[in-house]
Amino acid sequence: MKVNLTPALLSILTLSFSLVMESTAEDHEMSATEQVLKYHLDAFAAGDGEKILKDYTEESFVITPDGLFRGVDELRERFTGFVDGLPPGRQFTMMKQVVEGEYAYIVWSAGLSKMMIPYATDTFHIVDGKIVAQTFVAQVMKMGQS
Repeated sequence: MKVNLTPALLSILTLSFSLVMESTAEDHEMSATEQVLKYHLDAFAAGDGEKILKDYTEESFVITPDGLFRGVDELRERFTGFVDGLPPGRQFTMMKQVVEGEYAYIVWSAGLSKMMIPYATDTFHIVDGKIVAQTFVAQVMKMGQS
């Protein structure tokens, strides 16, 4: 069954990500996983849908509460159009980032002019410079609702 992500959920994926790599040494060399994660978050910050899609292959998949989306074409349908025209006034906070081998995990929050995302998380499995699997979930609250 093919389930569409709501525009609100995809919009939060395209928030201006500002990522600070945690490091204990100033000369820390980023791992391959950290490099792909940084590229991916920078692509979202730039609102560049095609750059975002370069992180995935035809075998890649993303699991969300709305379903599983596989391959570049399905992901393009979800990402394209949502990276353009995001509402002004968005804010993003990276609360946690953990990278271990081929895996990256981030926890973040964001605010848009019409909604708040107090808690969101992504997990990435990155192999040979590509995101082969990703999970995503977010708590989305529309402004003015309790």
